[in-house]
Amino acid sequence: MSAALSLEVELQPEWRNVTRASEAVALLVLGTYGDDDLRDAIAMVSAELLENAIKYADPQRLVRLTIHEDPSSITVEVTNAVVQPEEVQRLAQRLDWLKQQPDPAAAWMEALSLATAHQSVPDRPGLGILRIAYEGSSRIDYDMSEPGTLTVRASMMKAPANE
Repeated sequence: MSAALSLEVELQPEWRNVTRASEAVALLVLGTYGDDDLRDAIAMVSAELLENAIKYADPQRLVRLTIHEDPSSITVEVTNAVVQPEEVQRLAQRLDWLKQQPDPAAAWMEALSLATAHQSVPDRPGLGILRIAYEGSSRIDYDMSEPGTLTVRASMMKAPANE
């Protein structure tokens, strides 16, 4: 019998819920797979996406965290009501820049270097998005097919099963 990872929860957009949800995700992943590295990666991706959502979410509307898997990947999605449409445009620019980078590690190091040097580069991805791409080995995209609602999705390839 093979376990399937699945979670959908709606949270109040409060900072304390980032840690709570991340810890719950870590336990879910550990219980499903027994893999510490995967536990840490998915918990980190969940926390980073939730932080971004809460930062820009409508404080009166719930934020939704969804985790699901298919045969080849595990996907973490966070959906929130958009109150600052310009943030969606900045996210799109950040993701376009990231997709042009040949190596997420190099993009991470460049952004970290700029942040350490206190240089502001508005058209470059924030550290959270880069951390998801690099440390979480994730492909990131977004969806605004539902008006006024943003879903940011991070998908990581599953390691082949050991036989």
